[in-house]
Amino acid sequence: MKSRRVLLGVLVLGALLGCAGEKDPVVIHMDGKTFTLSEIVTMYDSRRGYGAWERASEHARRRFVNAVANKEVLVRFVRDLYGDSLTGRWKLMFDRWFEKQVVPRFWESLRDSLRPPRSFIDSLGRVLATEVKYKHILCADEETARKLYEEIRSGADFEEVGRRYSILDPARVSYTEPDWVKASGLKKPLDVVLFEQLRPGEYSPPVQTVTFGWHLVMLDSVRTVGNGLSPEELEKVATNEYRNLKMQEVTAKVRAPYDFVVDERYVPVVAEYMDAVWDSVNRVKARGTDPDYRGLKPPSHRLKPEDYKNVLVRWRDSSFTVADFINSLWYVDLDYWPTVGDEGKIARQIVKRMIRWSSFHEAKKRGINKDPEMLRLARNKKDELLAERYHKEYLEKYRDEEITETELHNYWEQHKEKYRSKDLVGYGFLRFPADRKDPADEAYEMLMDGTDMRIVATHMEKKEKRVEFEWMLDVTDGPPYYEITEVALRFTGTPEKPTYTPPQLINGDWYVLRIYHRSKPNTLTFDQAREMVRRDYIREKMDRELESRLEELRRKFHVRIDWGPVLS
Repeated sequence: MKSRRVLLGVLVLGALLGCAGEKDPVVIHMDGKTFTLSEIVTMYDSRRGYGAWERASEHARRRFVNAVANKEVLVRFVRDLYGDSLTGRWKLMFDRWFEKQVVPRFWESLRDSLRPPRSFIDSLGRVLATEVKYKHILCADEETARKLYEEIRSGADFEEVGRRYSILDPARVSYTEPDWVKASGLKKPLDVVLFEQLRPGEYSPPVQTVTFGWHLVMLDSVRTVGNGLSPEELEKVATNEYRNLKMQEVTAKVRAPYDFVVDERYVPVVAEYMDAVWDSVNRVKARGTDPDYRGLKPPSHRLKPEDYKNVLVRWRDSSFTVADFINSLWYVDLDYWPTVGDEGKIARQIVKRMIRWSSFHEAKKRGINKDPEMLRLARNKKDELLAERYHKEYLEKYRDEEITETELHNYWEQHKEKYRSKDLVGYGFLRFPADRKDPADEAYEMLMDGTDMRIVATHMEKKEKRVEFEWMLDVTDGPPYYEITEVALRFTGTPEKPTYTPPQLINGDWYVLRIYHRSKPNTLTFDQAREMVRRDYIREKMDRELESRLEELRRKFHVRIDWGPVLS
């Protein structure tokens, strides 16, 4: 919906503001605020990927700059209308978003604080400059590895044992001919053995690795070849390696005070509450309506007096009652809500939620929630939710109006040639930045394997924050994404059998499209177009209201845009 995109899409786009230099031209002028070209470019690239502004068309640039101006005047308006704080479901959505932002920032800050000592960097440099040649016996299990190791200890030749057992028992043993190799990483098990512990001619006891099994290795010879890295490159490699090694220790240290123990007597109580929640959700689904999960509240209204006394989870310094736990779900999205299932599964889900809670608790203790960048993002998110509230409460009043059949027929008669002349397509998409072609290919493969696009989108959004997802845009011949629509019109599809396209390069980004509707010109009847006509009739009213409001606000705040720097 156009009005919704103006309100919300633009708020997501505009957040990263940099410092303008002396020669940085001002693009947007308004009372009390200006936006420079560098700020506009930074905002656009933060959403679309580095260099996206340079690739953007004139139409896309104009649309974005107007959206930034509209966002600013609209935010001022809704703050005056509602005040500066959120309430009800809007506060709930903000609190969940906030925890979801703070927790990963907390772990990232801990990781970034780890710096390798000089001795670590020098040691890694020596290892990366060294190659070793070794004999290798791979065993499927520890018992086999121990058996061969004892035989070698008793005096048997390492190579002869490896070759013999790889012939006698090839399912359990394989022998690898010696070859020169470099270390894959300083502290991986085989690297430690080969580059730190053994001398030429020595062999190791069984070494286990997570991926392959059990190994016996005998170091044959060592040579120095140089690592080919500059001091800066070596330090970068060492820093990453050091952080990977130390984060396990840091994580264990942070979580040590939270040795959660769940009292299984009260797990059925939690299960009963959650059964009631999911039953309600399923009843909504049965009516053919998608529940608004963002506003789903925990069943706090069902809590009994004893739930405030019965301790569900204990740890070293404190505890959570059943009520504490249920109420804590207010702050977390559904990934951390218990689902239906056996009590053992629900107990594990309770611990999962508590681990998440402990991370947020530690983040607040360290002030991550008050970090200036976090506060700026929070301000932007509040603006987005305030605007969405305005959309829901004011603009969507038109949805509740009774529209007569006569009104729809009249609208159809006025516009039927437009509908009949159109080459129409209905589609959704997954958008990936220009430098993320591999995830786009992976998403397409998952869709071809039968995975629902919404599940694919959730999977991809966890891997890449800049992924954008639209499930089902309205049937169109152009707007709101003209360039994408032009590509979508090349394909066909139906709601029952949608078509998924391989990644398409559009405006410098990669798009995987889902085509769910296609109609050729001069084929539509009123009955076929009824929902489309109703949608467009309502939308016109909503768009007129929003456009009128934005024009009024732009005049009020004296908005002026200098298009020269934008289009040059």
